[in-house]
Amino acid sequence: NQLAKTKKPIVVVLMKCDEGVERYIRDAHTFALSKKNLQVVETSARSNVNVDLAFSTLVQLIDKSRGKAKIIPYFEALKQQSQQIAAAKDKYDWLVSRIVKNHNEIWPNVSHRMQSCAEYQDYIYLEGTQKAKKLFLQHVDRLKLEHIDRRKRAYLL
Repeated sequence: NQLAKTKKPIVVVLMKCDEGVERYIRDAHTFALSKKNLQVVETSARSNVNVDLAFSTLVQLIDKSRGKAKIIPYFEALKQQSQQIAAAKDKYDWLVSRIVKNHNEIWPNVSHRMQSCAEYQDYIYLEGTQKAKKLFLQHVDRLKLEHIDRRKRAYLL
């Protein structure tokens, strides 16, 4: 009731949209349609979808001189984020394969060498250090298997 009367800018942040409570989301959007200075942003902190958008939307409502933010529905934002993560993963995989040529490499040394690379920084920002390390270890395991196969073939010849 207080939301309906205020003239202050308000952003209603719908959380846990990854759990898909459609009626709740629909009701919030219906309510917001009748209010001039109220925006609804669908978010998921677990998936890190639209969290930054919620804050930037509030800032833009407060500072009318900026352009209006385009509110992206949760599933569209999730799709965009998934595409962004997939692209960052591909670039990071390419970087790892370019830098790591030996199966004896260790994570601290390699991560230190990659810190200045944009591909590494982007992937760490989106997915975190643990996932980057996991991909590194998978690459090292592949190199180790290739090394073992080469040794077997050389031994059998």
